[in-house]
Order: sequence, then structure tokens, then C-alpha cells
Amino acid sequence: ETIEGATTALSAYAKKHGLDKSPEQHAEEAYAKEHGVTAQDLRRYRQFFEKTVTPLRNIETNETVLEELSGIFRRIIADRTKNVRLPRVPTTEGEVLINPAQAYADIKAGREETQSWMTFKIKERPGEKVGTFDAILVCDGSVSMNRSDKKQAQHIAAVLLTEALKEFSDELTDARDIMDPDMRVQSELRIFGIGEGGHSVLKALNTELTEKQRCHLAGILTKPFTSSTPDYCSLEDILNGTAVEEWQQVQEGKLRKIVIVLTDGDSDNAVRMQKAKTELLDKGAIVAVLGMAHAGATVDKNVEKVEQLAVVLGELLKSCLRDL
Repeated sequence: ETIEGATTALSAYAKKHGLDKSPEQHAEEAYAKEHGVTAQDLRRYRQFFEKTVTPLRNIETNETVLEELSGIFRRIIADRTKNVRLPRVPTTEGEVLINPAQAYADIKAGREETQSWMTFKIKERPGEKVGTFDAILVCDGSVSMNRSDKKQAQHIAAVLLTEALKEFSDELTDARDIMDPDMRVQSELRIFGIGEGGHSVLKALNTELTEKQRCHLAGILTKPFTSSTPDYCSLEDILNGTAVEEWQQVQEGKLRKIVIVLTDGDSDNAVRMQKAKTELLDKGAIVAVLGMAHAGATVDKNVEKVEQLAVVLGELLKSCLRDL
């Protein structure tokens, strides 16, 4: 057998048994397998997030959209911090003597003031605030969305919303012990034109965003679409699938529910769409229909430059969060 043949055989053996991979690659594959996804899909999602979503910048403020949202998240958490005694040390006066030896030495030396005390300042407890924030994004699965710029813009918008609210939810969890009142942030992702009844729930309304959900959402939003525009199906399902108790919380100001619909064409049934939208508004939800280079009858804001869709979405989220 030739040296070349032996080398080829050894390379094939190494590849078959994973001996040609680095420790980092093995760790990545093990992590992906644990979460029910492939390493390739996970890597593709992370690259998309890091290279396309994270750098997305609001040209008016010169900040990234994620940075702006994170600033609002931090403010909301700070406003909800409980009454806590925050130590301030050292001081010349206070409630607790923390350095008796220094105090004794200062007195012996004739110094009337000694930096040996600890005092506290009180952070005021805020008034009653909204306890839950639900953001539901309805994506467009119609055939006209196969245009690459529209598909890309919608994909970015969906990842931005779910990742930003997952970050907010995680920060709330980390601050749970010092926050009052308790707060919960949930996201949901839907798409019309795909699935039975003309719509599908791609991510249920909750605080989670798993690796499997991330890869699944990316797969659906980048596949070819074949439908028309049954946008009303998603809104009707939200109406019918939300419990009476939740709508009562919305009316009482304890729950804020925002529904954002993305569309690039006229509704299959504009009357039915407008009726569902009006009923949601009457129940106290915030509803916004964003058109992608389309100013249809049910569209609230037309985003002429579709590459700015995620920036507009970020501004909308900021406005809905600003007074929480």
C-alpha cells in the first residue's frame, strides 16, 4: 500500500471517529446535542445574531438598538428596587461602629472625628406598576416575502425581539430578590400563512428562549413561503386564546400586551383583519401593523426602507416600555 493511500485511510479513520476535531469543536457538538440541535445550525444562528443583529444601529442616536433597549431594561429594574438599606462607608457619623481600633486611636490622638462608622441610605419603594409585559410578534409568511431583503429584515426583527426580551427576562430573574413588585416579561412569535387554519405559533408566550427554539425559528423564517396574506387568522387566535382573566388584568393596568404585525401586502380580508384589530384595541392591547414597503389599509406605519424594519421595531418596543 502506498504512503498516499495510508494517509488517506488514516484521515478517513480520524474523521469517522472525530479525531480530526479540536476540543472546542467537541465541546460545541456536545452542547448542541444536549440541546437537541446540530452544531451547524447553532453556529449559523450565533453568527447571524453577532454579525447582523447585534451591530444594528439607530443612526439618530448612534447607539445599537440592543444597547438602547438594555438601557431601558436597567431603568425599569432600578425603579422597581425594594426599600433597601444601602451601606455607605466609611463616615464620621453612623449607626454602626465598624472600626473600634481606629476610633480608639483617633480619640487618643485628640481627633474628634473618626472615619470608623457605617451608615445607611434608604431607597424608596415605588408605587404600583405593571406586573407583566407581553410582546407578540406576528410575521408574514406570504409568497411575496421571498424577496431576499424582506425575508432578511423580518428575520432580524424576530431575532431582535425574542433575544432582547430574553435578556430582559434574565435580568429580572437575577434581580428578583431585590425587586418589588414582581415583574415578568414574555415573548411570543407567530406567523400567518403557514400551518393549519392559516397561521402557526412558532414560539409560545413565555419567558423562555431555548437553543432549539432559536434554530427552529431561524429555519422557518428563512424557508420559501407559498401562502397569500391571511393576517387576520393570527389576530383572531390571539383574541380567542387569551383568557378572560388576562384581559381583565390588561384593563386594570397590571398587564401590558403589545401585538406587532409585519406585512408586505394587502390582507386577504381587510374587513376581517380590521375587526380583529379593533377588538384587540378595545380590550386594551397595543396593536401596531408595520408595512414593509407597503402602505395598506390596515397598516399603521409603512417602513419604506425595509432594512430599517428592526430599528423601527426597537423604537416601538422602547415607546411601550418607557413608562413601565
